[in-house]
Amino acid sequence: MRRLLLILALCALIVPLTFPTLAQESDPVETANRANIYTFAEYVKNRNRTELIPLINSDSYIGHTPFVPEGGHSTMDEMIQGEVDLNQALDLDYTHYLVLAEGDYTALIGYQEADFTAELFGTPPTGEHWGGQIFFISEYEDGLCVRDIELWNQVAFMQFMGWAPADYTFDMQPWSVRVGSTSTSPAQHHQTMQVLWDALGSGSTASLADAYAPDVVTHDYLATVDGVEPTVAMYANLAALPGFTVERSEVVCEGDLCATAAVTSITAADSADEDGKTYILWAAVHRFVDGKIAEEWWLYDNAALWPVLPPNA
Repeated sequence: MRRLLLILALCALIVPLTFPTLAQESDPVETANRANIYTFAEYVKNRNRTELIPLINSDSYIGHTPFVPEGGHSTMDEMIQGEVDLNQALDLDYTHYLVLAEGDYTALIGYQEADFTAELFGTPPTGEHWGGQIFFISEYEDGLCVRDIELWNQVAFMQFMGWAPADYTFDMQPWSVRVGSTSTSPAQHHQTMQVLWDALGSGSTASLADAYAPDVVTHDYLATVDGVEPTVAMYANLAALPGFTVERSEVVCEGDLCATAAVTSITAADSADEDGKTYILWAAVHRFVDGKIAEEWWLYDNAALWPVLPPNA
């Protein structure tokens, strides 16, 4: 209880400081889970208060990231040291973010920025500025985070670090995503998203069209596509990959928005993968209008997905 009270007190302090970013939010201290994620964003990330990590993360914490897509456990000391090392090299701040909360889950949809000023993963600093989307869905037990599925533009980050050739140009700016209202409820939106993911997991992508407005707009990394057919086709390309499996999927809905994140896998192309799988993380934000998805923003592990897509995808 003392831990929760401290988190709630910290959140009460940050409300006036973050009002422009969070004006579209409901009360950020209405639940322990919402308080938890605000504490992480405003104190652990933006103020480098790494000593607060034991107040918000469980000892059993598991993180899924493009570096460990299948999920890996981190001890408390490892979590703290990881943030310290990242702060020294890339003092990442969440300059824009939006939090959705539903039940045992929260979603953070944001934008992070930093200057590369110290060695990271053996790569010398360049002093250049980084900016890019950050997205994660967190699961909680008793107010503590036990699991994250976290995404960013991995190809763009690898290009920035000099780990990949600069083959792509990305629009690096915050998404224009705000919580609004519509005639249908978050519970109805959640049901639609669960049906969508069940269909995708079974390979039945033809039924996905029922979830979308005819003039849906979908924002992918390299293009914005208009209409139901190209959006469903992109899902179909994903589901058609060899051995495609949805290992786990999470949905968080609030207002007219739903955030989804999934751990998926395909049959491994590399026999060195001990379990015979290649894991690919996928996430998106969906905006509903009158029960149909009218707009989507995609963020997935493009470094893992693009090499395995067929040439016509």
